[in-house]
Amino acid sequence: MNVQKLAHYTLTACVACALVAGCSGGASTPLGPSAGPPDRIGSWMSPAATSQNLLYVSIQGFDELYVYSYLPPAVKMAGRLTGFSKPSGLCVDKSGDVYVANTGAKNLLVYAHGGTKPIAKLDDGNEAPISCSIDPSTGNLAVSGTSNSLGEGSIAIFKGARGAPAFHADPRLQYPNFLGYDDSGNLFFDGIYYYYRSSSCCFVEAYAELPKGAKRFRRIALAYGPGIGGIQWDGKYLAIGSGDSISEYEIAGSKGTRVRYTKLRGAHAVEEFWIHGSIVVGADDGYADVGLWRYPRGGRPTLTIQGLYGPFGATLSLKR
Repeated sequence: MNVQKLAHYTLTACVACALVAGCSGGASTPLGPSAGPPDRIGSWMSPAATSQNLLYVSIQGFDELYVYSYLPPAVKMAGRLTGFSKPSGLCVDKSGDVYVANTGAKNLLVYAHGGTKPIAKLDDGNEAPISCSIDPSTGNLAVSGTSNSLGEGSIAIFKGARGAPAFHADPRLQYPNFLGYDDSGNLFFDGIYYYYRSSSCCFVEAYAELPKGAKRFRRIALAYGPGIGGIQWDGKYLAIGSGDSISEYEIAGSKGTRVRYTKLRGAHAVEEFWIHGSIVVGADDGYADVGLWRYPRGGRPTLTIQGLYGPFGATLSLKR
């Protein structure tokens, strides 16, 4: 297993798949970089963006974010944000501010809903941020990161989503990838569990929780472990996505029972996803597109945004 690849989710997209007829299914919309106004260079946003629900997608292939007006089943290119270095996971707070894990620069950039310039920058120390999540009960920001400064990675907690973070690490839980808070402020994440066995060592996929107020991680055993993928609390269950599916778990102590399974037909390598009511949006690095599926029903996508190169993160910022 190439642990470093798994940790950083190095781009392995077969971009040609996006050009194959029937690859994604459902309605297809070519809304890649060529869909924006040709005379606009750098960051831009439609004047109507601030009054619309917006879908943000991080594009590692171009170090950019694409922004779409979001009114399912239709989407329309609403803007583009530039100036990133390997943008990865995205998350949003109650005000609609969007947080971007700017992996290559080892920081997070914050954008107001529909804004074209960062309103804040958060330093992640020597960590390379991968994923982020906002605690709905406190407003704290959690960020997963990988580096050599704290073993092989850590979880950074920014109190009130500002200032300097407190780092949490466990030498046995390495390369934390995706994470998400539940409604009560408990933080869940996936990564790699490292352990010794006789004279050899082993790496296995692992899932863990940082309970609200705790300083130490608690490993969670999941039946039918779905693999490393995006994590989000859907209001009732812990949803973990991997590849072409999302598994929903009921967590009790250190165990998780799978209670539901959502098949994302037409997907190949969905990394980060975002659940909004009865719809889930997934960034599919494998097919170089972003799909919208019914949730938790799944099935074929209701819409596919094609022509993207290296989509990684996806989040929704709702108008106020």
